[in-house]
Amino acid sequence: MSWLKLKTAVSKAVEAGNSSNITRNLKNYADTVVQHAGREELGKGSNPTSKNMSESKTSPSDSPSTDAEKKASKERVQKEELILVQREISALFLNLVSRFNAENETLQAELATIRSDNAKLKARLSLREQETDAASVSYAEIIHDAKKIVEMLTKHA
Repeated sequence: MSWLKLKTAVSKAVEAGNSSNITRNLKNYADTVVQHAGREELGKGSNPTSKNMSESKTSPSDSPSTDAEKKASKERVQKEELILVQREISALFLNLVSRFNAENETLQAELATIRSDNAKLKARLSLREQETDAASVSYAEIIHDAKKIVEMLTKHA
């Protein structure tokens, strides 16, 4: 998978998610990965491991005798360096994805709790509404009975 495809895939995943800090960090990390990989592919990286590796591969005792051999050796060293960088970046990316998934699970659990609390509150509200309706009916009955009593008293007076 090319680094640009990786960046695009991560960007799409982030767009599909919400705008929390971890999704922004994931997108920024993907951008950094792509930039770093691009520099490494162009041979402009400043990875100390890469320098040590190229120095050890080009020691004077086993340096190639022809330009073609030198070029092939240099290309091989660059490929090896790139593979190391890709592995390192992949490990970091997997770690970040793992953290993202853990954060997502936490948020899902919080959402489930909120939904549960919301359902409980709705049930309590419904109960209160029923109590209020019952009290309104009782109040209306009391007023109706009071009017009847007043009518009977006025008729007998």
